[in-house]
Amino acid sequence: MSVPPEALQKVLLEMDNQLNKTQSDLSSTNYQLAQIDASLNAIKVSKTNLVRLCNNDERVWQGVGKAFVSDDVSSYLASVSQEEKVMSQSKEALEKKKHYLDTTLNNTLENMARIVNPSKN
Repeated sequence: MSVPPEALQKVLLEMDNQLNKTQSDLSSTNYQLAQIDASLNAIKVSKTNLVRLCNNDERVWQGVGKAFVSDDVSSYLASVSQEEKVMSQSKEALEKKKHYLDTTLNNTLENMARIVNPSKN
């Protein structure tokens, strides 16, 4: 049973569209992961320096929008730790999404190759 060339062309075109969308999503996910990594690194450095340089009863200035609010070091470190936890969870979710997109991309490429060269299966 032979498949008409028009049908194969349509399937390949749909697969190519899927491939382009997956590559775009993967690029976006990689960018988001890089941003989260940079933020987590900044948090780590800030926490390390605050612990090393300040006592828990000292005050620090925390940026809130366009204003700054004075806060003691221990409560600031607690809020930063909470933010770090949320970012780590976001990173974990993005890594799962990246794995899914990588798998989708590879499977789409393999299936396109099978359609184009059925004799190499």
